[in-house]
Amino acid sequence: MEETASFEFRQCVSIHKSTGKKAGEAEARRFLSGFLPHLSEACIGSISEIFDAEPPYTPRGCVAQAWSVAEVLRCWVKTA
Repeated sequence: MEETASFEFRQCVSIHKSTGKKAGEAEARRFLSGFLPHLSEACIGSISEIFDAEPPYTPRGCVAQAWSVAEVLRCWVKTA
């Protein structure tokens, strides 16, 4: 299951939602930078389990999810 979640997140980062085209590293970084404000919300310094799909992207579920943090960090490093 963890492998599936990781694959789905990579797809979210690499596929531009409106066009279906692969996104560049800059666009992936822009997407990932959206998590920065969340680091001072909910559980400070962590990332919540899930978010609403529509703005304002309200965090839900577990307030500190290890695989959420790990996957964002992994993608951040891969786009560096």
